[in-house]
Amino acid sequence: MIRLILFSIVLISFSVHSGPLERAVNSELEFVLNKLVWTGERQRFEKYDFEARLYKTSSMDSCAILYECRALEKIYVVTTEADGEEAPVMSIYQLPEAHKWEVLNWDESEPEITLKSINYRKDGSEITRKYLLKLTYISATIEDL
Repeated sequence: MIRLILFSIVLISFSVHSGPLERAVNSELEFVLNKLVWTGERQRFEKYDFEARLYKTSSMDSCAILYECRALEKIYVVTTEADGEEAPVMSIYQLPEAHKWEVLNWDESEPEITLKSINYRKDGSEITRKYLLKLTYISATIEDL
């Protein structure tokens, strides 16, 4: 009798959890999952007890018919309490769009990142700018160098 009851419970539990899943409709989440790429760049600032990570997206939305198509990159800087592990994000900051972004230096003692942006003119020449990004756990500023 006990076996029959246990077997019935198992059968009922399988039928309760069976069935098709509903498709999630969330355009913001789709954008993030389709476009956002972790750059592999992160730095832990022990003195300030937070970590910064860089993510980027590329978009061909900037293409024009008359000249070579170059994607625009957006860089996102994320601060978190994590130490290389998954943890809630505290703040997200978006840098200006550029055709290419490069990290020149992470200051390990202070929460600062030196970055370079490259934009291309229609004639193919480059416009290069350097920036200093200063971070705290809850704020960020960017300065031209």
